[in-house]
Amino acid sequence: MNWVIDKSKKMPYHTYLEQLLKPLDEYLDSYNWLLCDIEGGGDLSNLPIDYEQEYFVLSPQEFRTILDNYFQFWWGAILGIPNL
Repeated sequence: MNWVIDKSKKMPYHTYLEQLLKPLDEYLDSYNWLLCDIEGGGDLSNLPIDYEQEYFVLSPQEFRTILDNYFQFWWGAILGIPNL
């Protein structure tokens, strides 16, 4: 990952989820998203992020809201849970 951060000129930022998850875009709607230990920045007023919870599960639409609002992801875990 350090090499990608230092050498790659293809991504303007390595902290925006929209850029990081672009290769997975066609699969995003097939999963619910569990987020935990999230640290990040941006305008949280319209985002379904609750820092008061240890973890939370987002629908595909809620997760896309985060991607569309340029949330800057510094640390945390994101897990995709297949929709059944």
